[in-house]
Amino acid sequence: MIWSITKSNIKKNFPLYRIYFLATIGLLSIFIAFLNFISDKIIAEKIGDSGQALVIANGSLLFLIVFLVVFLIYFNNFFVKKRSQDLGVLAILGFSKRELTKLLTLENLVILVLSYLVSLLLGPTLYFLAVLVITHLLDLTMEVQWFITVKEIIESLGILVVVFLINFITNGVIIAKQSLIEFVNFSKKAEKKIRIRKVRAIIAITALLLSYVLCLTTVFSSTRKMLLSVGIVPISLLIIILVILGSIFTIRYGLTFVISFLKEKKKRLYRPLSNIIYPKFNYRIATKNKLLTVLGGLLTLTVSVTGIMVMLYAYSLNGIERLTPSAIEYNVESENGQVNVTNILENGQVSLVDINLLRLNTNPEVTITESGQTIPYFDIINYSDYKELMKAQGRKNSIEGSESLPLLINYFPTEISLGKTFNLENAYDVTVKQVSTNNVFSFSTSVTTLVVSDKLYAELSSRFPEKKMTIRTFNGDSIRSSETFYNQFSTVPDVISSYSRERTVKTANIATYIFITFLSILFIICTGSILYFTSLIEIMENKEEYSYLSKLGYSKKMINRIVGYEIGILFLIPVLIGIINGSMLLIFYKYLFMDTLVAGNIIMLSLLLFLFFFLIIYGTFYLLTLRSVKSIINN
Repeated sequence: MIWSITKSNIKKNFPLYRIYFLATIGLLSIFIAFLNFISDKIIAEKIGDSGQALVIANGSLLFLIVFLVVFLIYFNNFFVKKRSQDLGVLAILGFSKRELTKLLTLENLVILVLSYLVSLLLGPTLYFLAVLVITHLLDLTMEVQWFITVKEIIESLGILVVVFLINFITNGVIIAKQSLIEFVNFSKKAEKKIRIRKVRAIIAITALLLSYVLCLTTVFSSTRKMLLSVGIVPISLLIIILVILGSIFTIRYGLTFVISFLKEKKKRLYRPLSNIIYPKFNYRIATKNKLLTVLGGLLTLTVSVTGIMVMLYAYSLNGIERLTPSAIEYNVESENGQVNVTNILENGQVSLVDINLLRLNTNPEVTITESGQTIPYFDIINYSDYKELMKAQGRKNSIEGSESLPLLINYFPTEISLGKTFNLENAYDVTVKQVSTNNVFSFSTSVTTLVVSDKLYAELSSRFPEKKMTIRTFNGDSIRSSETFYNQFSTVPDVISSYSRERTVKTANIATYIFITFLSILFIICTGSILYFTSLIEIMENKEEYSYLSKLGYSKKMINRIVGYEIGILFLIPVLIGIINGSMLLIFYKYLFMDTLVAGNIIMLSLLLFLFFFLIIYGTFYLLTLRSVKSIINN
């Protein structure tokens, strides 16, 4: 009999069961997809090479397990709350509390089992598609395949059993404590009056704004130096604490305070939309502040971690031009006739520049970093070769005339050597008149390049012919990322290539890139899914309120606008918290931990593209939610 009632209830309450079913499928699929990720042999091998990555992966897995269990229980409680009136009717008809518990348990079991079976197919598919997209966006070469392991099946089943047992106990306790009257009224609790805590709200908002101010001060060199004098660790901890506590209490107290302030504006309050939205808003925020805080924190973490990855990726790729200004560079002596230069130069997009270089010892040693690191020699080239190579590399020469020579080129921007006199091989004195970071050689070839006049170079070359070497460079925009062009030099020892460096940047951290990107996508999907299902359940619970609005004269269009505002606010709060907090932390990170040698506009453009894709995924969930909610109200 219980089974027949279960089937009847499923048919009768199909819209509610559908929401619960889809929510369970969504969360289980995300979990199985992540298990798929860490079970991938290629990814597992890459992660295993890095202890830090392994810790992050295990930590993320633990987080997802807790996340999955908590929210599946959360959805079950919503489900029970909605079903309470039906249970009350059955209790009136003579069903015992034991039979009601058995009925709920059976319904729960059906949903979990069906969800589990669907997720076993959907989870690996989600992983397959996600990795396919990620590798394409990052231009990475990696074998992608659909698979599922016995370990994944067992682990996901274990989580489901834990959830089922917790739901069984929870449902039993709820039913055992409810009377007949409480069953009927369980789904309709009276709204409590929300207390406005002005002082707490102001403190919370102030703390959050203070963290933003501290992050923004890193943009300016003067204030950045002041923060560094205090110490990176204490400043970082202070900002993180202010962001976390400020966000939590701003959502809990600050939003209700702001809304209460707006409610005092009579003209605003008595607008057709405002007089419906405002009275409900504080209650909605107060009852969902924990959920909004968790989701806001989740999106903050997503924006911060993914943003740092994007920054580092853009920084590394953009820095290749600095590290390897020429497409190909090597010592001519190491070539040994292995390269057919004539055939290569038949390509009109390729230019060849050979640079004569003298490596001479110097006294005192050359300081190359602000920390005081030194090196005991100069790599010396003449001004004419410097100009020719700069032109071939497509860069503007900022040195005009011998009055700015000698020019010292270091990797790090330091002026320690400016104006200092150095003695070359105990024979010649040179005084540095200008320093620069615009190197013409890879720093693998030359750590300190000294550009001197043609006349001085000729003297040094004739005096120390044994110190002479020739560096061969090939340049051209079309060949910098060309594997085919690079392969022509693959037999040359110690060849330095922009292509090989770019490939190294992409492949060396492939597991990290995929891991963070994949996890970020999952977090966005989790957030969107939770907001989707909670919105649908809430609308189903309060559907009658919107029918009353229709009786009061509100048009269908106006009601849809009210729903749009209510759903929009629910989606807007976490994403605003996430984007603003995340952006401020990224600003802090960029200006405090990344040097300014690589163009900041490239990094910012990359971050904006990431935020664009982030908002597309998130906005899609909002539109789906809005469409589903309107469908429930209008039917």
